[in-house]
Amino acid sequence: MQNDSLQLTKLENFLKATLKKNTLKTSTLFSKRVVRLDKKTSFDDLDSVVIKKPFLGFYVHSASDVEAEIKINVNNDFGDSFPVVTGLNIFLNGMVDGAQLSFDEQAGKSITIYFFHEPVDSFDIPSGGGGGGGVSLPTNFISSNIIVNEVPSLIFDANGSRKKMTIHNRSANRLYYGQNSEVSSAPILGSEDTTGYKNICSYVESGEKFVFENIAGLWARSDSDADILVHLFEEF
Repeated sequence: MQNDSLQLTKLENFLKATLKKNTLKTSTLFSKRVVRLDKKTSFDDLDSVVIKKPFLGFYVHSASDVEAEIKINVNNDFGDSFPVVTGLNIFLNGMVDGAQLSFDEQAGKSITIYFFHEPVDSFDIPSGGGGGGGVSLPTNFISSNIIVNEVPSLIFDANGSRKKMTIHNRSANRLYYGQNSEVSSAPILGSEDTTGYKNICSYVESGEKFVFENIAGLWARSDSDADILVHLFEEF
């Protein structure tokens, strides 16, 4: 988690350090896009093109609401769309010719994305991961947002082709995970401090990520009746 925080700090510092050059047009290192989500937009709409200029990567700087939902489709060979979340920064394996966005109408919400047109060489880009840190986008992946509540549920199936799954808790409550018997375990009366799912399961705190490097399926639940928004990024 500390590496993610350090990576975002370095990205912020890079943007500040290059802002003057960018503003004076002496060098276009990045383009800033603030996307209003007031009108439903699909990939088939002309309005879906968020940037035409070729870019090497992008950084989702901020959103007006943690639950703002938006998908991006970069114009490269694999052509798959995937959800973007605040803090996500992805560096591609080469220059791509623009990108499109798709989203439902979300009145009053917006999201800010920076697209990089030159290599970000002021710091090291760590490899691997599926979100918060700078990553090279894998050729085969599935990215999705799901809702988890206090009812134990299978959040993804076993998959022998999976390399890893990154689980990002995007809500305020703690996310507990494990096998079905673990997340379904009720505390024994009089022994609540040592029994039950809270003492058996591992967990992901609010805003944190966990990389699951296993081909097995995984169950999860919250510790209250509040819904938890979880971003899953599965790589093959």
